[in-house]
Amino acid sequence: SILIYGSIKTSDVLSFGKPIGNLLIFTGILFSTSYYLISRKISRYYSPLTITFFCFLVSTILSFPFAIYEYTDGQLMSFTTSSILNLLALTIFSSIVVYYLVQWLIKHATAYIAAIALYMNFLIASSIGIIFFEEKLTFSFMIAACLIILGAYISVKKQNDPVY
Repeated sequence: SILIYGSIKTSDVLSFGKPIGNLLIFTGILFSTSYYLISRKISRYYSPLTITFFCFLVSTILSFPFAIYEYTDGQLMSFTTSSILNLLALTIFSSIVVYYLVQWLIKHATAYIAAIALYMNFLIASSIGIIFFEEKLTFSFMIAACLIILGAYISVKKQNDPVY
């Protein structure tokens, strides 16, 4: 509420952002939280693979009208074998495998642990970019990767474990 109030009051990008941006972020947090809680509830009845399949199916159906809208000039991009393989690698490793693992964690651990584990998706996607798309491994990427891993570790460690 502090961010929203600051945005409404100043409407300045250098302050707390624009009201619409903060509203979109807040909405994203609500939907993300709902996803984990609903997934946790239905994981008693369905396998992680089934839940992942239907999540991707619903996402595909909801995205389809936007894909049609983007296809306005009547031409498809030209795809090379390399670009198709790269897209396939991103789809499999950065999406399907990661979201399956998240669903598995929701079923066998907690929704909180699964949400923390999803941060690893950024590392996986970035690593795939470095391996397949010839992106550069930068110092800032290494710092960010260390911070993500450290943050995930601190979040899931037991209270009585010593901090090193």
